[in-house]
Amino acid sequence: MELKSTAFEAGGMIPQQFTCDGPNISPPLSWATVPDRTRSFALICDDPDAPMGMWVHWVLFNLPAETRELPENVPPQKNLPNGARQGINDFRKIGYGGPCPPGGEHRYYFKLYALDALLELKAGANKADLLHAMEGHILAEGIAGAEVLSPGKRSATTDVLLQGSCEILGTAPSAPQDSFCMALASTETSQGDKTLVCGERE
Repeated sequence: MELKSTAFEAGGMIPQQFTCDGPNISPPLSWATVPDRTRSFALICDDPDAPMGMWVHWVLFNLPAETRELPENVPPQKNLPNGARQGINDFRKIGYGGPCPPGGEHRYYFKLYALDALLELKAGANKADLLHAMEGHILAEGIAGAEVLSPGKRSATTDVLLQGSCEILGTAPSAPQDSFCMALASTETSQGDKTLVCGERE
């Protein structure tokens, strides 16, 4: 299952409007090659390189099976018009919270799951709740990531592109063979002047 965004090309950068240094809206995403038995989709976006451990940026689930894209700027509300539900991120807010790294090398991953069921999970659930609810229901997975150049006082950014299978990247060892995996890491030498909260700037 292939996951991509029209907001950035493979090997490109996530534009500022999708980060904490801009309007902080969610980027458009689209996918294809969906398993026949799919009944819903779930999405997680996270950063495995935050100083305090994995930092969750987005939890979304029960997207209808016929869905093939998410538009830009999904509203930060628990229940969406199409029946999908959003969970809480590590900024303690509902919906999407864009990349906002304090410094160091970071990777950001959007992970889409095709599921064989609608989940009996309430809106406002966290990533751990979603992962538990998805156990035994995952049919396929698609992963995409991109670089984020952050703000004003951040400088001398070094970026590295890694592209290939999930096994090579080591980000999703159990992903199906048709998964699409891409990661882009950035190294920052200054962290700006905002407050640090559990590895991400507030």
